[in-house]
Amino acid sequence: MRYLWLDNDKASTYISDRSLNETLPNIRRAVLVVHGIERDGYRYWKALARAARRAGPSVQEQTLLLAPQFLVRKQAFQWGLEESTLTWRSHAWKQGNTSRKGGVSSFSVLDALIRQLLCRDQFPALAHIVIVGHSAGAQFVQRYAAVGRGASLAKVRGIGLRHIVVGPSSYLYLNRARPGYGPAGVFGEPCGQTVLRCPDYDNYKYGLQHANAYVRAMAPSASGTTMRAKRWYTWLESTMTRRITTWTAARLPCCRA
Repeated sequence: MRYLWLDNDKASTYISDRSLNETLPNIRRAVLVVHGIERDGYRYWKALARAARRAGPSVQEQTLLLAPQFLVRKQAFQWGLEESTLTWRSHAWKQGNTSRKGGVSSFSVLDALIRQLLCRDQFPALAHIVIVGHSAGAQFVQRYAAVGRGASLAKVRGIGLRHIVVGPSSYLYLNRARPGYGPAGVFGEPCGQTVLRCPDYDNYKYGLQHANAYVRAMAPSASGTTMRAKRWYTWLESTMTRRITTWTAARLPCCRA
């Protein structure tokens, strides 16, 4: 377990066999994996390490593997971590909400990790960053892909950044449209009894209404005016349209975890 200091009295944690404070001139790719609801970052990091070993020595030597660890208070106490270590409520971290103390968004922690990776003095050969999440981690990564600062930070240095979303139980939508409510069963805005049964379906973390401070600062408008929002929404619409036969009005995501 390593510390990522955000300022003099706030630190988040991550798992890696190398420190972000080292100078690593051979690293060309950084892969960040976000744990699931069990907050077992070490298990996810070990899975990445096994994959890197199978890919061969050159991949291992050129790839930095990281697993940010979003702790709850009980974990930090059990592991004897410093009082300055940030903790979150059990579900707060996966949607970018703030820590119990310090008011730090879990999305801001990922911003800080990316900024560290973009330091030329320490990672002069870095060309690609990959952020991958599974299950609850995929919910985190999908929402960060839509509203996070990572893509714009990486673009400044000319670094490629890719998000991989694996099996989330819900998605963030960028406007009020949902799959199954439009013409021919594609995307459209729910209305009538559907909305009466689920009036808060467009609240964050499923839509952009009543979002947390980080998302309010970064989110595109409901019409998707930024190019990144348009690209993400086009991908989501095409993906969900292919799966439309599995969706019904009763499955609006407002009641999902």
